[in-house]
Amino acid sequence: MITHVFDLAMRMPVRLAVMFSMSWFGIPHGDPQGAGPDPSYGNSQWGGGCVAQNNPATCGTCVLEGTGDTCLQNGAAQRDTASRRRPLAGIYSASAQDTEGLRRVDLMLSNVRRPCDDGAGIDAWAVQMNGTRDTPAHPSNPSCSTCAISYDATQGFLKEADAAHLDGVVIPADDATFYFHFGTDVGLGACDDSAGNPKQNCEDALTQDFVDMATMSLAHPSALKLDGKPLLYVYMDPGYLTPAQWGTILQNARDTAGTDFYFVVSSQNATQTAFFEVFDGISPWVQLDWSNSSGSTVRAHAQAWAAGMHDPLYAAVGQYPGRVVFGAATPGFDDYTENWGGCTERQLPPGDPRDPQVLLGEFDYFHAKGTTGLVMQTWDDWTEGSEFEPDVAGGTSMLVSLRQQLGALYGEAPDPAGDTRLTDRWTSFGQARNCAGGDAGTSPVVDLTCAASGDGGTDGGDAGRADAGAGGADASAADSGVGVVDGGDASVDGGEGNGGTSGKGSSGCGCATIGLPPWSDPVPSALLGVLAMVLRRRLRSGPASRHAAP
Repeated sequence: MITHVFDLAMRMPVRLAVMFSMSWFGIPHGDPQGAGPDPSYGNSQWGGGCVAQNNPATCGTCVLEGTGDTCLQNGAAQRDTASRRRPLAGIYSASAQDTEGLRRVDLMLSNVRRPCDDGAGIDAWAVQMNGTRDTPAHPSNPSCSTCAISYDATQGFLKEADAAHLDGVVIPADDATFYFHFGTDVGLGACDDSAGNPKQNCEDALTQDFVDMATMSLAHPSALKLDGKPLLYVYMDPGYLTPAQWGTILQNARDTAGTDFYFVVSSQNATQTAFFEVFDGISPWVQLDWSNSSGSTVRAHAQAWAAGMHDPLYAAVGQYPGRVVFGAATPGFDDYTENWGGCTERQLPPGDPRDPQVLLGEFDYFHAKGTTGLVMQTWDDWTEGSEFEPDVAGGTSMLVSLRQQLGALYGEAPDPAGDTRLTDRWTSFGQARNCAGGDAGTSPVVDLTCAASGDGGTDGGDAGRADAGAGGADASAADSGVGVVDGGDASVDGGEGNGGTSGKGSSGCGCATIGLPPWSDPVPSALLGVLAMVLRRRLRSGPASRHAAP
């Protein structure tokens, strides 16, 4: 029997900013620009109730929709996605089953801090699965499209991060409500303890999920482990299982996996703090109760709103030694589905759901509380409109703001060059799947590796660009449209979003200055580079309703 030790508070790194992604998007075999690897578009396509189903195979010029899905801004034609915004890098397969999907994973991983580039200031990436039961991990079970896509996405993140030697940056994650929402679709029943629908079916499925996740984490250097113990992340709703039921599930999972693990959740109702009895860390999930708080400005209102979500956790955590409160940060909420077909508008804040002052107010709260662990909600929930991922109308503004706020929270100096490098990386990536017709383009390479030279890969030049490494000062892009994106000066055409390249691009990764302590005497640049890389690794390794139809 595995004895769990509640010591996460003692093992936490000095900073842990986690980006949470849904990763439930696909490109089907019948896409007009060539076959994708998936059985469907996943959650890029949705319709129900008063919301007509969209068709990602078609194009439209609206790049920003408002309430009632009326068009607020037009631009170059984009694929029709189930969102009020359009992804800047276009639609894609999250399953990472082909080169196109793997390069998109690399683009996302470039937001994670590396020794040579702070990216977007993210420390780890949590990739949510809709369970492991109905995925390639258990081929004898019923198939589930979004389950397979998100499972394969997790494998893709681990594979790419392993290859780039990015240790401890991927967190296996799970939607613990999936089986309760869709159990009847995958043969589990309603799991409500009605006749023929024992809740135990879903409890057993969750137990297997966590066994698989812990095993997965131990098998990959890129999976985040603290003192050798995997950290798992789960979205949960307290309405489905009691703390006692959760305790049994977690004990059984640890015993079956043969290992202890840390278990951090985002709770749909964080006022129910008794769950600290069984969880190592809790963050709230984004709540749409904006009207329950107030403030003289949007920023002040957002700080008060964040306090309403987090204060119950902070008030209770002292009663549970070793537990941690994680902050929850969101750029807003703008629900394309109108409450999943219920014809109810859900925006946060109402009327201006991407107001940049919301994020600033949230971070004012985190500053005041001394928060060190954060979960960004979300990277890519395009349907409910809480995405940090850059979009066509807003560009990279929200992601850059997040980078700035994380830097300030963790005491780092402003880095305008890094902000520019982040923007350049995204705006130069183009769109492999677009509205230009013909076959899909070839997404550019995103180099996640850092040069091993004594200067840590930096050349001290313009905005901290990376050395060219083994490829020389310039690396020519192939005529086929393959380019290299490193946040430096790679030139990518993109045109109307065709993902092609025009000529040359730098190889290696764009490099940022790492704020080492001031020195009274000159220090050789090689030593500074080594110290910077060691510091990075040490800092990394040291002690609303959501639905995805199967």
